[in-house]
Amino acid sequence: MADKLDPAALFSQAVSDWERTTNALANRLMGSGEFSRGVNNATNLSLVLQQHLQENMARFLSTANLPSRQDVTELGEAVRAVDARLERIEALLAGLGGRAAEAPARPRPPRTRKPPQRSGAS
Repeated sequence: MADKLDPAALFSQAVSDWERTTNALANRLMGSGEFSRGVNNATNLSLVLQQHLQENMARFLSTANLPSRQDVTELGEAVRAVDARLERIEALLAGLGGRAAEAPARPRPPRTRKPPQRSGAS
């Protein structure tokens, strides 16, 4: 038994051989014009399907009287624009009046409640 077989070395060699042949096969396959045309066609098909799905979903939402994604996006942009204008107005008011632009403090209600009286002698 001068020549002992190491299972780890055999496994490592098998994995290396498998990687080498797989890489060679993938390089030949991906280097062909047919592969790139196929990937291009699959990408185009995916984009067309996505566009049709969006159109159909927008029609469905319109029929159900619900806002579409585009409607919600436009609404969010409008709210952001209103917020920006409001911030500019607040900054102008703060610059003009200093603390006068702040809301006045609300008066507190009078404290009319009395603590309970202790009954009996202490």
